[in-house]
Amino acid sequence: VFGNFNRVMANRSDENGCDGYRIEGIGNELDGNGAGSLSDQGNQGVGFRVLGIYNQLDSNRAEANESSGYVVDGLFALLENNHSTENHAVGFEVLSSNSTLDSNVADANLGEEFSVVAGVNDVRGNRANGRTVSLPAGGGTVE
Repeated sequence: VFGNFNRVMANRSDENGCDGYRIEGIGNELDGNGAGSLSDQGNQGVGFRVLGIYNQLDSNRAEANESSGYVVDGLFALLENNHSTENHAVGFEVLSSNSTLDSNVADANLGEEFSVVAGVNDVRGNRANGRTVSLPAGGGTVE
């Protein structure tokens, strides 16, 4: 998604040689999409890679991807109600501040469940391996 203010809903992206979804524009919304699956091979890259600003991801699933489930390197992203399961790296990797995580679930990823930089807004309700967790305000990881 290289454009601005697009809405991507209820799609599947499985078994690609790179990332499942790559979001580089401004103000895009991804809702109810899947990247990889536990019953099929995941993508060779990241499930959802967010590089643009003011993008929103709600109720998406990243499963069994060869890299992280979600990598956020764009400002002011909002991630709500997303799932990251059995990816081969980090579940949710947030590399830029001013993003918000609310009620996301990370389970059985091979790397950390959450890895965030300082300045990420933790709305609470995020879960790692079946337990509610607080994301480190100064940056860090949750396993």
